[in-house]
Amino acid sequence: FSSFFKCVLMERKLFGAWAIDGGFAFRVWAPHAELVEVVGDFNKFTSGANLFSREEDGNWYGEVRNAEYGQQYR
Repeated sequence: FSSFFKCVLMERKLFGAWAIDGGFAFRVWAPHAELVEVVGDFNKFTSGANLFSREEDGNWYGEVRNAEYGQQYR
């Protein structure tokens, strides 16, 4: 039971935005997207500055190392 429980927990992924060492990570579900990025105060809303990588099952993931709490993004 214990090893099964650990396996299930390891397969779960976070979505949205969450703090990581030195910035924030982002994951969204966009199965039909060709490109996903995040723009915000941390990159002066510059398109192309923080592109996400495509994962399996339509998920996209990116990290912004200089992002801080309270900054605006979209």
